[in-house]
Amino acid sequence: MPSIERRQYIEKVADGIISEYGLNKPGFNLIGFLTRQQGFKVGMQDLDNDTTGLLLVNEKEPITNTGANRLIVLNSSLEQDPEYFQKRRFITAHEYGHYILHKETNEIYAHRDTTARNAPQEKEADYFARCLLMPKKLMNDVYNLWDLKNASADEKVTTIADSFNVSRKKAKLRLTEVFGEI
Repeated sequence: MPSIERRQYIEKVADGIISEYGLNKPGFNLIGFLTRQQGFKVGMQDLDNDTTGLLLVNEKEPITNTGANRLIVLNSSLEQDPEYFQKRRFITAHEYGHYILHKETNEIYAHRDTTARNAPQEKEADYFARCLLMPKKLMNDVYNLWDLKNASADEKVTTIADSFNVSRKKAKLRLTEVFGEI
């Protein structure tokens, strides 16, 4: 987990994007936002089993055979997962997090996500994805709307996962981050 200061910074960045682009609805169209407003192309491809996704950026010229300067590629093996849409959404937000947090000013940037999930940049991109897809304000709104205070942990996780179109695992983690124990 990133330091408290770094988490605050990441949350502020995600909240700024949400505010600037009007992404203030649970389960917003992430891929539509990235393709229409951020110039990304998002696609699927067979990748080796330990790679969930990759990010390629070339601000000078389009990436070969894509016509895009910014590309997020997800492993097509995800299509076999029962939570395919939710995982695809999270991995896409995670890759976008690398672009926002780690690209800096380089005109060319590449990042490949593998099973090495404990690296600091990976934890930061994960935290960014959770903040972007499940911002605190909207978490509070959904929590109060569905009166989840006295709900079971399972009901809370299910409601948040369904509302924000994320996996149960990511919903549970974000519930803990925002509200403490579930």
